[in-house]
Amino acid sequence: MKQLFTTFYKHLERTSDYFERYLLHEIKWNSRLIAITGARGCGKTTLLFQHIKKEYGKYPEKVQIGNVRETFFFNQVRVRNTVIYVAETDFNVSQKYYFEIGGKSKGQKQINNLPDAYLALDDIEIGFRNEIPIWLFGMLY
Repeated sequence: MKQLFTTFYKHLERTSDYFERYLLHEIKWNSRLIAITGARGCGKTTLLFQHIKKEYGKYPEKVQIGNVRETFFFNQVRVRNTVIYVAETDFNVSQKYYFEIGGKSKGQKQINNLPDAYLALDDIEIGFRNEIPIWLFGMLY
């Protein structure tokens, strides 16, 4: 995650707020989950970075690591799968697999009684049983 944040801050610093996209004011940023879709190069990432700069400033210490993890997972998996935010866990993928996203100390409690349920965990290098390092999902894109 340290490398992710380093890259994030570099991109954030390079993002210009000289020109604001009109959607910046149309999106309901307080929603629980926001999906920004569009063709490659149309400005999805720039739109998100402009919002972060405007809302949190140059170095957004207020950004919650849980949101970063869930956003990362969603963006990597949604390219080839249907991903739904569900009440039982964080995500249901392809109407079959359940994923709970968290740090390395995240427990099995939320997924205990669910079939095909997995933990996508940050700060682990290798997986074991139903625990998968979250960085591996970066290979799907």
